[in-house]
Amino acid sequence: MKTVKKIVSYSVRAFVIILFSIFIIGALVCFFINARMDYEGDEELFDAAKSTSVTHFYANSAISGAYAPIEMEVTAFGAEKKVWYSADEVSDYLKKGFVAVEDREFYTHPGVNFRRTAGALYNYIFKKGERYGASTITQQVVKNISGDNEISASRKLYEIFRALRIEKNHTKDEILELYMNVVPMSENIAGVGFAADRYFGKEPSELTLAEAATIVGITNSPVRYDPRVNSAQCIERRNTVLRAMLDMEYITNEEFSSAKGEPLVLTERESGDGYSSWFLETVMSELTADIAKKYDLSEAAARLKLIRGGYNIYTTENPYVQSALEEIFEDADALPKEVGNGLDFAMCVCDSKSGCLLGIIGSCGEKRGNRLYNQAEAPHPPGSALKPLALYAPLLNEKKINWASVFDDVPVEFNKKGEEYVPFPRNSPAVYDGIITLKDALRQSKNTVAVRLFGMLGARKIFDSLKNDFGFDTLAERAEGYSGGTVSDLGVSPLALGQLSFGVSLRKLTEAYTVFPSEGTYTEGRSYLLVTDKNGAEVIKNPAVSKRVFAPSCARIMNQLLMNVVTDGTARAVSLKDRVDTAGKTGTTSASRDKLFVGYTPYFTAGIWCGYPTKNESVAGITPSHLEIWDSVMTRVHDLVDCEEHFSLSGLVERSYCKDSGAVPDAVCSLDLRGDRIAKGYFTPDNAPSEPCTRHVLCKYDTESESLAPEDAVGENIISISLVTAPERKFPVDVPVGDEKYIYRPEKEDEEDEE
Repeated sequence: MKTVKKIVSYSVRAFVIILFSIFIIGALVCFFINARMDYEGDEELFDAAKSTSVTHFYANSAISGAYAPIEMEVTAFGAEKKVWYSADEVSDYLKKGFVAVEDREFYTHPGVNFRRTAGALYNYIFKKGERYGASTITQQVVKNISGDNEISASRKLYEIFRALRIEKNHTKDEILELYMNVVPMSENIAGVGFAADRYFGKEPSELTLAEAATIVGITNSPVRYDPRVNSAQCIERRNTVLRAMLDMEYITNEEFSSAKGEPLVLTERESGDGYSSWFLETVMSELTADIAKKYDLSEAAARLKLIRGGYNIYTTENPYVQSALEEIFEDADALPKEVGNGLDFAMCVCDSKSGCLLGIIGSCGEKRGNRLYNQAEAPHPPGSALKPLALYAPLLNEKKINWASVFDDVPVEFNKKGEEYVPFPRNSPAVYDGIITLKDALRQSKNTVAVRLFGMLGARKIFDSLKNDFGFDTLAERAEGYSGGTVSDLGVSPLALGQLSFGVSLRKLTEAYTVFPSEGTYTEGRSYLLVTDKNGAEVIKNPAVSKRVFAPSCARIMNQLLMNVVTDGTARAVSLKDRVDTAGKTGTTSASRDKLFVGYTPYFTAGIWCGYPTKNESVAGITPSHLEIWDSVMTRVHDLVDCEEHFSLSGLVERSYCKDSGAVPDAVCSLDLRGDRIAKGYFTPDNAPSEPCTRHVLCKYDTESESLAPEDAVGENIISISLVTAPERKFPVDVPVGDEKYIYRPEKEDEEDEE
């Protein structure tokens, strides 16, 4: 029996040896045939990580396009701190701790521990034995400077050869020094220098044995062993590190016992210490992507290059705007009480003319971390806030509609569910007014009119415009939904009612709205303008990219239409309109789970979102509302300007029109029982009402019976009135329509006579 066991054991070992040999041979083949493996890039990253240069960020104090770098002022993004510590400036406890717990054979292997790699491979294949990592400190350096963490055999092969090459070009001390300066810690910091200062208020050379072991332990799982969040687990991990150091005879039994019993005492953290602002994180995200593309780097490597590159980064941030946002959204008294139960807000402010981002808030409350989930950059369904961009402006631009165009505000269709007929679409509030002008349909956000406008344009045209003209890259032509199944935004609910499958970010939506105050020209949003090196030489330039989307006349009419939304529509709560021309559009998603408002003036465009990110609770009735908070921010922001500019009316004509026909009114239009049906609006000369109204019908009316009278009727109680002819309305169920008693229905009178 023992002989059989030995044979099996030897066979398994032989199999592992053969498998490992194949692994090595495969690696060699990959090494020689993969011409794209640029190991010189690792040397560049190695040097970049060693850089002691500090990257500076600058904010812009100018408004409306004066973005010359010489006028920018440095922002308070944190005091400059030492970012690199040589091996001599680091406690021996740290060095020995990392070697003991991460890579005991660090000083003897060539960069890869082939024995441990074989063991890890064996465990992975046969699911036996202790699960342990095979990466050496050198291999971890490769991952940390390149950001290459893909879980695949090919990546592991590349990592091995890259580690071997780094060992060939650098000493062990250089590699360990780099490792200690870039190793990830909790709270999104990196390196033992920052960790020593953050947690213990010390230089890394001053740490006690217990403090050093604590920092070493954090690196195994920065979230799990965060000393401020999970102190008990952090201490347990610290003691594991101490045990490893004892096993390696780096410390004595007395030192081990003393350090193991030492309490975890952390320095008090200053408010905001080490946390980047929402704006700075936005810049970092955009620049990381641009640097990764420019230098063909991974995201992590690009971020490292950005932080350690010694660059001068000129951003579009306006310090006053960002400060106003932070003060209001960090003030619990200025926010609804429901914030404590998960309600969240996000807001961003852009320059109305340049489209540049001036300030951004990704979540309400004091910011307590880096690289947090940013609700302003996250996609949310825009609801009716999509209508001006998707429907009204495109059709107005094509002159298929005008200010006075009329539609019938009644259900477009009825969907049968069981024995019931459900009208579609529903308005909010759920009332139907009947004949309505374009101006009032937008002002009241009528879904019925939006669906009819959708039919005039078509799904494909709307979809392509939003994607190509405004960069709405979350639109889904055909994709798998969050809950499975297939979803598509090529439909009426997504494009007419704003119920996009994957939403659109508040920032993109806000930037898109700058097309209106900028005379129909859309400029892609930017958070930075220029990056130079420490000598002032240009590294990356981020120029404005603009595109004419709508004619200036279209944008000017849209400004006036959207001003009505603020003056006497769904955004009437905004008081900024009393100080400066203010326009905008509200948006609400199904069951009021999200509420949005994107509003603008000739100076600034701002969007706000309100909702429960992880709940399906309604935000209806929240006080103070998102409109009030938007108003507070924008009122403060407008202290920066004189507020004397108005939206241009150049090239437009003001004309009277009949509100029931959209045509040139006559005397009969003023005899309506509801009063004068004549209004004024703005048009281009070639798209203004020109035909006379034929919709009003002159009738005799009996004021005593409050009913129509025969045409030959006379008397003091008989007056002349006008009624309105309307499209035929035949519904399978009773649907109250607001204007029904003012509609001329001669066929009904004939039927009554026959009876």
